[in-house]
Amino acid sequence: MIFGFQVELAKRIQRNESGMPMWRNFRRIVNSGITTGCAAFFYLSLVLIVLFILDIGILSLSGLAVLATVHFVWNPLILTQYAKTGSFYSCLNPLALLRLIAAHIGDYLFITFISAFLVIIAVLLGWMWIVVGWTLLIFLAMIVQTVVFAKL
Repeated sequence: MIFGFQVELAKRIQRNESGMPMWRNFRRIVNSGITTGCAAFFYLSLVLIVLFILDIGILSLSGLAVLATVHFVWNPLILTQYAKTGSFYSCLNPLALLRLIAAHIGDYLFITFISAFLVIIAVLLGWMWIVVGWTLLIFLAMIVQTVVFAKL
C-alpha cells in the first residue's frame, strides 16, 4: 500500500495537483503498489543473486550497504517511472530508469542523500514514540522522498 500511495502522490505532483491522494481510490492504490512492488522485487532478486554468487552475506555490513543502496537509489526510480508511464514493463527497463539519473545527476544524488538521511533519522528516532513512531516517521520520510523525486 505504501508503494501505491507513493505512486499516486507522484502522479498528483507531476500533474501539478496539490494535496495527498484520497484513500477512497483504495483499489488503484493497491494495484499500483503491487505492480511497483513486483518491479522492486525483480531488481532485489537480481541483487540477491549477485550477492549469493559473490558469497556476500545479506546481513553482513557489505550486504546491508548494497541492499540499502538499492532501496534508496533504485526504488524511487521505479516509483517515478511507473507514475509517469503507468507501465510495469517500463519499470523493468534499466536504461529508461537510468535516463532520469543521467538527465539530473547532481539533483538526483542530492535528493538521494537527503531522503536516505531522513529515513535513517526516522528509524533512529522512531523508538521515542513507541509503536506509532517508527511507522509514522518512516512513512512521512518516504512521502518526502516521493515528493522530491516526483518534482525531479
